This record gives sequence, C-alpha cells and structure tokens, in this order.
Amino acid sequence: MLREVTVNYNQTRSIEVSIEALNQILSKMPPGRVTPQTFSDLKFFKFYSGEGERVLDFKPPTSVMVVGSFLLKTQAKPLLNIDMAIEIPSSTFKDRDKKDFVYYDKRNMYLAHIAQHLQNTQQFKDVSVSNFWGDPLKPYLKIRPIIEKSKAEQMKSRFVINLYPTIKQHIFSPSKHLLPGKVNYSVDKFPPVPELKNLAAGDYNNGITEDMFYDRHLQTIHKICALNSSFRDAIIIFKVWLT
Repeated sequence: MLREVTVNYNQTRSIEVSIEALNQILSKMPPGRVTPQTFSDLKFFKFYSGEGERVLDFKPPTSVMVVGSFLLKTQAKPLLNIDMAIEIPSSTFKDRDKKDFVYYDKRNMYLAHIAQHLQNTQQFKDVSVSNFWGDPLKPYLKIRPIIEKSKAEQMKSRFVINLYPTIKQHIFSPSKHLLPGKVNYSVDKFPPVPELKNLAAGDYNNGITEDMFYDRHLQTIHKICALNSSFRDAIIIFKVWLT
C-alpha cells in the first residue's frame, strides 16, 4: 500500500520550477496601500473590523517557503498539495491589532492583494480560495500552476499550491494576550454576521496563534523525521487512513 501512495520525488522537477517562479513573483510585488474596496471583485474575502482600521500598507512577504509534506516528503496520493508560508512583514501590525478583528482584516487584505496580483499572471492565474479548517476568519489561496511542456503545449499541474499567511512570533504575546479565556473583541463591535455566530474567544485567539507557529511546528516534525526515518512512512499511512 505504501508504494502505491508514495510520491516519486525524482519526478517533481516541473512543480519545483513553479514553486521558485511563484517565490520570485511574490518577493518582487510592489508596495502599495489597499483597503477592502480594492477587492470588491473578490467576493470570498470578508472584513469585520471598524472602518477606521481597514487600511493596509502592503509590502512583499518577508519570506516565502515550503512548509508542509512536500518538503518533508510525506505526500500521499492522490491528494497532492504543496503548502507554502508567506510571512507578512512585522511592520504591518501594531500590538493593538489583536483586538476587534483588526489582525484578521489585515491578514486577509494582504492575502486578497496577492490573489489579485496572481490572477494577472499567466502561470498562476488559476487561483481559488478556501477556509483553513473551515474558519471564515482565515482564508488561504489554492493555486493550480500552469506547466509549460513545450512552447506549443501547456497543462495544469497535478499539484495544488496552498498559500498560508504567517507572522513572526514576537508580534503578539500568546502567553499574555492570546490565552483561551482572554476576550479580545468588544461585544458592541462584534460583527452581526451568521458565520461568526458561534465564535468563542478561545477560537479567535487560537486563530492568531496558529499563524505565529508554522515555523516551530515544521521544525518539530523535521527533527522527528531526522531521528526516525520510519516516521515519514507512518505519516503517509495515517494520511491514507484519514481519507
């Protein structure tokens, strides 16, 4: 069974070229100021903070890197996803942005601006949006790259690249301000929308914390894989059972 679902990483050169091309495009995006109105044609993105907070001074990502199972060589067919983390510059945020959905709005304006930019490229114009584990506050991008087999022939890659925004761990203090019982939104500023009807304070805080610890999570898994090569096989088999 393991042989049937394991990816041959000696045959992934075309998607590796696409990853590098995407990295170059994102790293060279020009700075600019954006607001939710900038993305009126991208209906999937929603913004919840007050009008005065809805401004983002965009700068290109601090880093763009592969963070998931493609890097760890734990892909399991037929689901071929490549997770990439785009680190939002620390200067984008103020300490108070953890309150009243401002962090989430800035995060999602940043992502929407990238989606809009990629739609104007030839190689990465096939962009869709999904919610991270169903969380309406945390969309991410799903990109199906166009692979050029020859000058006359193009095809969509069998891999899907997932783009996840991340932030540095020092921006907010999880142990002080993002504990499960800490309420970081005002009742009178809570958005009256059905998708947030059952949002708990712990879920709100955990969503921010998740974005801060991608690096640490990857490092932990990588260390375990280095200590025991069979752990990679265990992850692949577990993925098969989950699906």
